[in-house]
Amino acid sequence: MAKSTNNIFISLAAILLLVFGGLAIAKVLADQKPKPVHTKQREHILSVRAVKSVYEDLQLPIQYHGRVRSSEIVNLAAEVSGLIKQGEVPLKEGQPFRRGQLLVNIYSKDFEATLKASKSNFLTDLAKILPDVEVDYTAELGKWQSFFKAVDLNKNLPELPAIHSDQEKVFLASRKILSSYYNIKQQEIKLSRYRIYAPFDGVYQSVSQEAGAQARSGQTLARIIRTDQLDIVTEVLPEDAKWIQSNDLVEISSYGETFPAKVIRKALFVDAETQTVKIYVRTKAPVMDGQFVELTFRNKPYEQVFKLNREALFEQNRVYLVKDGQLKKHQVEIVKKLDDYYLVRGLTPDEWVVNESLVNAKDGLKVNLLK
Repeated sequence: MAKSTNNIFISLAAILLLVFGGLAIAKVLADQKPKPVHTKQREHILSVRAVKSVYEDLQLPIQYHGRVRSSEIVNLAAEVSGLIKQGEVPLKEGQPFRRGQLLVNIYSKDFEATLKASKSNFLTDLAKILPDVEVDYTAELGKWQSFFKAVDLNKNLPELPAIHSDQEKVFLASRKILSSYYNIKQQEIKLSRYRIYAPFDGVYQSVSQEAGAQARSGQTLARIIRTDQLDIVTEVLPEDAKWIQSNDLVEISSYGETFPAKVIRKALFVDAETQTVKIYVRTKAPVMDGQFVELTFRNKPYEQVFKLNREALFEQNRVYLVKDGQLKKHQVEIVKKLDDYYLVRGLTPDEWVVNESLVNAKDGLKVNLLK
C-alpha cells in the first residue's frame, strides 16, 4: 500500500515538471523573437490646380435664345357670301403662295351682271343730259363727252369730271348723275371683295373652308403667315437690355448656320412676371415660324473681372484660396454666368485660386499647389 502511494506522487511530480518546463521553454523562445518596428503613418497632401487672380477688361457678346414668328399673321375672312372657287393656288393648309396671287375666289357672275346693268343705266342717264349741257354749260361739254366715251361696262368707272360751279352741281344732282355714279362705285368695291389676293409671300397656316364650300359674310376662311420677313422675340435681362438699341445688327444661329438680322424695336418696360425686357429682331433668313434660334448681340464691356471655371465655385459664390500651403474659403462677387466659366470680382490681385472642383475639401486642409 505504501509503495503504491509513493508511485502516484512520483507520477504527479513528473507531470508538473513537464508542464512547467514547457512553459519556461516557450517564454524563452518568445523573448528571443524580434519585436515589430512601428513606423509613423505618412500624411497625405492633396494636389490642387490653381490660377493667379489677374483682373482684365473684357468685351463679350450678349447671347440669348428666341423663337421665330412671322412678322405678319392675317385671318382671311369672307366679306360676301357665295360659293368658294379654286384660286391660283390650292386652298390647303401648308400651301405656299406668292405676293399678288389669287387666294380666294368667290362666285360673282350674278353680281357682275347686276353691276353691268347699273353701268348701262348710268350711260343712258349721261346720254340724256349731254344736250342740256351743250346748251346751258357749253364750256363743260367737252369733259362730259370725254367721260361718256371713257365709261366701259367691263372696267371700273373713270374719275368723275371736276365740277366748277354750284349751278353745274345742282344740275347733275337733279338728274341723279352723282347718286348713280357713287352707287356704282360702291358696287365696284363690293365686287372686289369676291376675290382675295395674297398681300405677301407666305403660307396657309390653317384652313377652315376649302374650294367648293359655301362662304358666309364675316366667316373666317383661313389663316396665313408671312414667310419672307420673320421676327424673333427674345427676353433679356435689364442689365443687358441697356446695351441693345434699335437698328443694331444681330447674328442668329440655327443648325450650325448663321444669318444676319437687325433689332427693330425694344420694349421700354420690364415684364412684371419674368423681370425681363423683350427685344424684337427681324430677319429674312431661311428659318421657320415657331423655330428656336440663338441670337448674338453686340459686345458688352466688363471692367476689371476675373475668369474662373464654373467648377471652382461652390455654395453658389465661394471659392478656395491657397495660402501658406492650406485651403482657405473665400466669398466672391459673380458678375456674369457663362456656359463654361464665371466672371467674378472680390479677389485680391495675385492670389492663388483653386480652379477646379474639390471633393471633401475644407478650411485648413494642407494642399500641394499645381500651377
